[in-house]
Amino acid sequence: MVGNKALMKMKFSILFLGLAASFAFAQEEKDFPPMTPMSDVLQILQAVQAAGAAVTISELRGPDCVFTNEAEFGGGGPLRGPLYVTTMPPVPRTIYVPKNSPDTLQMIIDRAAPGDEIVVAPGTYDMGGRQINQEGTATRVVIDKPLTLRSEAGPELTIIEGGPSTRCIYMTNGVQVIGFTITGGETMKEGPEGNKFTALSGGGVWSEPGGVLVNCTVISNTALWYGGGLYGGNAVRCTFTGNTARRSGGAASGSRLGSCLVQYNRAGRFGGGTLHCELFNCTVTHNRAEQMGGGSAFGTAQNTVLHHNQTLLSDHNFYDVTMSYCCSRPKGYGPGNIDAEPGFKNTDQGVFNPMYNSALIDAGTNTFLIADLIGTVRVLDGNNNKHARADIGAYEYINPLADSDGNGIPDREEPRVKSNSFRGEHPAE
Repeated sequence: MVGNKALMKMKFSILFLGLAASFAFAQEEKDFPPMTPMSDVLQILQAVQAAGAAVTISELRGPDCVFTNEAEFGGGGPLRGPLYVTTMPPVPRTIYVPKNSPDTLQMIIDRAAPGDEIVVAPGTYDMGGRQINQEGTATRVVIDKPLTLRSEAGPELTIIEGGPSTRCIYMTNGVQVIGFTITGGETMKEGPEGNKFTALSGGGVWSEPGGVLVNCTVISNTALWYGGGLYGGNAVRCTFTGNTARRSGGAASGSRLGSCLVQYNRAGRFGGGTLHCELFNCTVTHNRAEQMGGGSAFGTAQNTVLHHNQTLLSDHNFYDVTMSYCCSRPKGYGPGNIDAEPGFKNTDQGVFNPMYNSALIDAGTNTFLIADLIGTVRVLDGNNNKHARADIGAYEYINPLADSDGNGIPDREEPRVKSNSFRGEHPAE
């Protein structure tokens, strides 16, 4: 009996020491570069005349975010409508990269001009690259001018692959990378702490505030410090899977994410899914952090699911995240949050779109996002009560009887958004 009491006392002591250390580490993680305000990002994109990136990134606004027309490339008073952007002179070119091109992607990008669109044939691109600076990690594709890099056939067939101590992509302001699988990237394995936000973060992608990933699959990348998949920048309609940050922010750190699926990522301390990120209509599930915030740590979340994440200590789904209209357990503080079971179609098989009776349906708030992860138009009348409202999470439910726009065509028969930047079908069940 005495032995059991001693063992129990030792266990509580270990747990207490672990929690004390975690709170100390949490104070360290709060010392993080602040997110660039959205209005400043749009001003940056105006300066480089990156109209396409500005329109995409503008989707990542909260419903109460108000800009002036000046910030939205015009003049006048307050405006909460669409962006009006200037085009980029001279007339941009479209450059096609054929399969088995003798030139690496980096060589083609270096010859391109700002504003060009580079369309890439299916294949695995794992050769070439360079350093951004003498102290930086090697990077497979350095995009240091505002242009669009688009795959011809989508992420399933078009892969940018990093390598040992080789990041996959660097993006400057005004860059759009559309429709790639980004995999196998990693930062330097060691280096001075002064490089923790640069050379040692962003194993898959390191981005300036005005860079954006669209319809990309970011999988199996590693960072020594922050952002195994993505550091900085923005991601719209992307999937982050199996990325690792040895410090914090397994999938993404310091980024804005919209209509993204963040699953099965891992971090050594905080934020197995995300760290210091702004999340809009995301699904964050089955991520793991060794200490706190298995799903997300710090940052903000709106219309987002944070469920089925894990830590070794506490705060499994989120830690110190400002939330509104989110689904999590425990329920976050803030308006519209719920603590219901999300009602995924098949959690065991990784199918995280909602079933017909899911609590996520029509439970969100207004959003500027125009489509969900697979290109379904937002917002729809998911519960067929004649009042369309955004769903919580990365997927918008299609009610087979609803006609959200009242055009006489049921939502299930409406065409998906026609764009190379969207997936074409639901995940296999």
